[in-house]
Amino acid sequence: LCNSYGGGKIAEAITTNNNLNGTNYSYVLRDGETAYTTLCGSAFGGGANANVTTANITLNNGSMINVYGGSNEGGTVTRTNVSIKRGTVDNVFGGNNQGGATVDSLVNVEPNNVADLSVNNVFGGSNGFNASISGTTTTNIKSGVVKQDVFGGGNQAKVVRATYVNMYGGTVTNLYGGGNKAGITTDTNINLNAWVKFITNPGGITMDDMENNKSLKEAKQILQQISDDEKEQLVNDSDEENENEEDEDDGNNNEH
Repeated sequence: LCNSYGGGKIAEAITTNNNLNGTNYSYVLRDGETAYTTLCGSAFGGGANANVTTANITLNNGSMINVYGGSNEGGTVTRTNVSIKRGTVDNVFGGNNQGGATVDSLVNVEPNNVADLSVNNVFGGSNGFNASISGTTTTNIKSGVVKQDVFGGGNQAKVVRATYVNMYGGTVTNLYGGGNKAGITTDTNINLNAWVKFITNPGGITMDDMENNKSLKEAKQILQQISDDEKEQLVNDSDEENENEEDEDDGNNNEH
């Protein structure tokens, strides 16, 4: 198996659910008696070239090259919900692949244990130049390790309105509010909810270019001036705030 779709080939769908529970997207190359297994393919919350109102995709286990919240070659996806929990994947995209449009995307990186997940890059937006996000992207890094980059935007695809990147925990190498090769039309927003933990516990968040990050530099300066008791209180306050925000999100989801 090299590709799977939550939606149809060209047929429209209202709600799609692509739950990945252990499928390995791979093929075997043979060199004489030696066999090499290589990752291939992608999993899509949307369809091949189809419109979807709400596309849901969850990586519970398995391995593949890419995970997309939206569709592949074309089609409009109104809302994507991407949950990355366990498995191996090179790139995660909140939106479409080659073309079409996604209105709003949501990506959650949330493994229970660090060893559960191997992911290289996370994009809140879409991939190709002809794909786009017409609304906003929200990317939540709740736990785990992103080995390379987190982008609030897309790869070559633009985001028309805004991007939001929230770090509640976890480890990343480079964090960008915008996209990789494409621009953001309106604004970018990075919310380092766990900035206190970054200073007091480097396992919380680590970035190679910390000294160039204004928010983290300010946090470090503040923490250097206060007592250990005050630091502990800040960490506790931050934890309570994050828990309240997650409870609020759960409550809103239940209403729908």
